[in-house]
Amino acid sequence: IFSAKIFLLPASFMAMLLGEVMIGEEGQSVWRIYASPITPKSLVKSKTFFLTLFSTIILFISGSVGIVFYHPNLPETIAALLEGFFVLLAVGIVALTIGFKGPDFSQTRRARMVRQEWSLIGLAVCGIVGISVLAPLAVSVGLSLFTGGSIDTSNLAISVAISAVISLAISAVFYRININSAKDSLRKA
Repeated sequence: IFSAKIFLLPASFMAMLLGEVMIGEEGQSVWRIYASPITPKSLVKSKTFFLTLFSTIILFISGSVGIVFYHPNLPETIAALLEGFFVLLAVGIVALTIGFKGPDFSQTRRARMVRQEWSLIGLAVCGIVGISVLAPLAVSVGLSLFTGGSIDTSNLAISVAISAVISLAISAVFYRININSAKDSLRKA
């Protein structure tokens, strides 16, 4: 359980944090985005690429630490890295939706970047998304531990494949929502 946490939590939380604050961090200089000839699709692509790239780097760093300290076998390591990527992808895109819905552009002494109520909504929704992506793997591991056997590589691969489908489906839906939110945001400007 601890080795899974070190693979999954840092990258997922980084993706959630970046997704929620990427729009609001522009602050008062958000007018530059509004004044530039940027399309909503390219805005969403750039924000999604940055948060995915940075979170993937965190995934590899924390995964390396997990490998050094917990010494998982190769199939478990590959499954943990893939699951971590699928979770960070889905959570990041959902958090970007929250960032588009509730940005806080006010300039105070300490900028919030996202309104507090939207941040709490984002935490709950991202938690549900993360659990739904991890559910097939958790069921597979739980059943193998309940029956007293070891984790079978084929069951592990099937669980990771199902998680990939869930992650990509969630990401595709929320990517479209993000494009529509970016259109509304740029139109209001």
